Amino acid sequence: MQWIALGFLFSFIYTFLGIAETITVPNDYATIQGAIDAANPGDTIFVKAGCYKENLLITKPLRLLGEGTTVNILPFERSLASQAGGESIIYGSRRNKPVVVVQTTVGKEINVELVGLKITGGQGKQGSGIYVKGSVHVKIMECEVFTNEGHGIEIHGVINGELSKVKVYGNGRNGIFIEGGSEIRIRAAQTQRNVLIGIAICDKGTFVTVENSGISHNGQEGILIWNGAQADIFGNKIYTNGSYGLTVEQWGTLCVAKQNLIQNNSGGVSVAQGAQGQILDNKVLGNASHGVLVAHYGTKALIEKNSIEDNSTVGVAIVVGARATLRANEIKANKYHGVEMANIGTYAELSDNKISNHTQVGVYVHDGAEVMFMHNEVWGNTSRGILLEAAADGTLIDNKVHDNGLGMDVSGTETTASLKENIVQYNFDGVAFRLGAQGEVHSNRIEGNKRIGIIIASTQRVTIHANVIGNNEHEGILVWEGAKCEISGNKIYNNGLNAGISVRDPETKPVIQENTICDNKGWGIFFYKSAKGVVTKNEIYNNGYSGIHIESSGTSLLIEGNDIYDNAEFGVSLTSGAEMTVRRNEVCNNRYSGIVVAEEKSTAVVEGNIIHNNSENGVFIYRGAQGVVKGNEIYNNGFAGVYLKSSGTDVSIEDNAIYENVENGIGIGEGAHGTIRGNYIYGNSLYGIVCADNGTYVSVEKNVVALNAYFGMWILRSARAHVLENIIAMNGWSGISVLGYDYGENGIVDASHNNVWNNGCPQYLGLAKPQTDVSREPDLSGIASLKGPTICQQLGIAYMRTGEYDKAIAAFKQSHKLGGTEVSFYWALGNYFYNLGEYQKAVLNYQNIIRKNPHHFVCLDLAWLEFQQGRLDEAADLFERIIKTSDDDVSLKAWAWTGLGWVYFVSGDPKNGIPAFKKTFDLISELRYPGDWELHLFSYTGLGMAYEAIGDLDKAYSAFDEAVKVGEQVLECHAFGRDFLGLLGISCLRTGKIDQGLTYLKKALALSFGDMSADTLAGLVLEELQGYHEEDMRGGK
Repeated sequence: MQWIALGFLFSFIYTFLGIAETITVPNDYATIQGAIDAANPGDTIFVKAGCYKENLLITKPLRLLGEGTTVNILPFERSLASQAGGESIIYGSRRNKPVVVVQTTVGKEINVELVGLKITGGQGKQGSGIYVKGSVHVKIMECEVFTNEGHGIEIHGVINGELSKVKVYGNGRNGIFIEGGSEIRIRAAQTQRNVLIGIAICDKGTFVTVENSGISHNGQEGILIWNGAQADIFGNKIYTNGSYGLTVEQWGTLCVAKQNLIQNNSGGVSVAQGAQGQILDNKVLGNASHGVLVAHYGTKALIEKNSIEDNSTVGVAIVVGARATLRANEIKANKYHGVEMANIGTYAELSDNKISNHTQVGVYVHDGAEVMFMHNEVWGNTSRGILLEAAADGTLIDNKVHDNGLGMDVSGTETTASLKENIVQYNFDGVAFRLGAQGEVHSNRIEGNKRIGIIIASTQRVTIHANVIGNNEHEGILVWEGAKCEISGNKIYNNGLNAGISVRDPETKPVIQENTICDNKGWGIFFYKSAKGVVTKNEIYNNGYSGIHIESSGTSLLIEGNDIYDNAEFGVSLTSGAEMTVRRNEVCNNRYSGIVVAEEKSTAVVEGNIIHNNSENGVFIYRGAQGVVKGNEIYNNGFAGVYLKSSGTDVSIEDNAIYENVENGIGIGEGAHGTIRGNYIYGNSLYGIVCADNGTYVSVEKNVVALNAYFGMWILRSARAHVLENIIAMNGWSGISVLGYDYGENGIVDASHNNVWNNGCPQYLGLAKPQTDVSREPDLSGIASLKGPTICQQLGIAYMRTGEYDKAIAAFKQSHKLGGTEVSFYWALGNYFYNLGEYQKAVLNYQNIIRKNPHHFVCLDLAWLEFQQGRLDEAADLFERIIKTSDDDVSLKAWAWTGLGWVYFVSGDPKNGIPAFKKTFDLISELRYPGDWELHLFSYTGLGMAYEAIGDLDKAYSAFDEAVKVGEQVLECHAFGRDFLGLLGISCLRTGKIDQGLTYLKKALALSFGDMSADTLAGLVLEELQGYHEEDMRGGK
């Protein structure tokens, strides 16, 4: 080894001290090989322009310098090289022999430089352009190596070398082939149009750097690294090669590829068969298959900060057990998928990537592959943003997935995914779990998708928890096709068209709990098509339809422990044969009824709920539905607390507290059946219980019906009832009222053992007191609390009826304490005195109201009181004030015009009364409510009397006839007082219906003076009519 070191030293001295010689070909030697053979180590051989047909063998330290080059030559050589202007071409002359061979004997190292030469003509597979082997330090600079049938440059096991500014093209095998542990630097090279590979690097121990070079149009790979070699590939342009631009394969092979342009190859980059690669900051564009392929068990790749675009299949494919890390890449506009992962054992971590605008899927994971996907942005992909299927496993955290076809799709048996803290927006659908997939959707924002936020279909175990799901155009969540899932702790808001959550299809069974479901444009929750489920502990409010809607035969739902309020239709609605149990919910402030059950075979158990302040009924069951309403607290609803309607409807109403509803406690009509047992029905603003219509049947047993503003129980229009063992007490009007088509003969099937006490007179209306009934102060301790001001007012009035004024005052004070206004107090007191006939006291209380509120509707009551007391000027002033100030209340204004008409008539001015009465008909032309019919009766009767007074008997008869039609029609469905019956009687007499007229007059007189005086007073009426012949009377005269 000592002599080798000395040889290098002498070579250095010869070269840099001018001792080494320069030999010129052909001046000094005719052939290059002759010059090589004659040269001393370290000599320079200058090859002048010309074509030298020979094969060279170099085994000593030398420099071969072609004419015209200026690369790495000494100053005294530069003038020599610059004098020539041609090319130095070495053309091989021997088959299967390289054109230039550089090698050394065993144990000897040499330095060789080839500069500025053109080397061609190698013949046969072994006919490479340059062949370097052994312990050689080689530099090849500014050479062109072309059209050789073997490799362009072939390097085997050299110590180190540099290939700089070489052009290697058109060779029959590889452009540059490096193996056997060589260490080579390739820079600013061009390797093009070689039949096989542009640069091939192989074998363990081989290390190659390729930088700032162009590798293009080669028949196979641009660069191939395999069999344990290592390479750094920096800053190159690798394009239009017949296979991958860069391939790294086989165990132990390592590659770092950085800042390259890899474009328009058949594939971009391939790392496979156990190799390891770092693909950093490259542009991988427009390749005909994958942009980057990572394949096979043991293969590992770091793919970072690359632009991977417009490739014809997949941007990045990771398959067959490979492992990869993708970080901060821009992957876009590839023809199929942005990233595809497949096969068991395949694993990748993707973070901070931007993956967009693919014609199919942004990230596609399938066939057992596993992905960790964090902090990425995925958008603009036509089919799906992310698809996991066929036993894939994915963890997706803190990604932004938007404007895709389907944002995140998890599909297939054994596919599992965890989706956490992602933003999924503006996709066609947001997230889907389908076809047996399982996993969790946790703490995501899923908003603004064009159809559905989350789809759960045909799955067994999916948990949707703590997400914000809003502004999706159809549903927030759709659960269907037999899926089973848990939906908990989410905010589901402002979704459109259908519902916040839709659940459909047989065997679908979600548990929906502890969510906030609000502001959706359709239903809050919608169950249909035989789905089943549990809805518990949710807050469901302000939805565009019902809070919860259930329909279709076979659909079954448990609704328990929810707060359901402020929905634009119903709190809970059920139709079309569905079933539900509604238990321990608070259902309030919904626009229509709180709970609605409709249609045959629909069944509901409504138990233990608090149902209040709904704008219509608390519970409404109709069209043949069945159910049980038990143990609820139902109060302050706009119509009835419970309303049953329609033939076939059959409901048991048991053990409820039904109070302070704006109309009735319980209403039953149109042929419905019911059992009312053990309820507390009190403080309702109209009636405690109303049963109406032929075919309606109800059993009323062991209830407390108290403190309701009008009747305790009202049975009318031939409804039938058993009324047994009830307490009916302290109601504002009668305890029990029966009015049928024949006024009382068909309503009660059986009434016995009731305690009817301290109701407004008479205690029984249209019904003789059953002998078994009692009348004593009942024990009302079962009424849990007198919550509302209305109840306390009614209690105060009841105590006033019994003369217990201290108790009455205490009740009125309690009413004020609970929020009752002084206006309400005066109104209750005024009504009480009015019903007693103490009109002056009623007037004083009504006047107190008007002082507090000049526009209060009690102005009308006061005006009629003044009219009845004969104070016509005061009455006219009040009626005119109402007409001027009540534009928003058409009914109030219409009553005022009627009142003013009567004032004119009674004052002896019937001509002015006629247009006033007619104004009533202009204001209310359509009869919708009982009050409208009553108003028309008053107006038509007054109009008839005014026409009669001015002698227009035909118009008078016509007006009286209309009054009779209206009066008798409304009397079938409503109970009216003395004035109504009196006016109806007068109109009947004026139209010749004498028997009916006397009957109505008798009833009116009985209400004022008692039954005993009615016959006598009716006789006086007949005496007043003695001047009429019966025929004239029947003719309307």
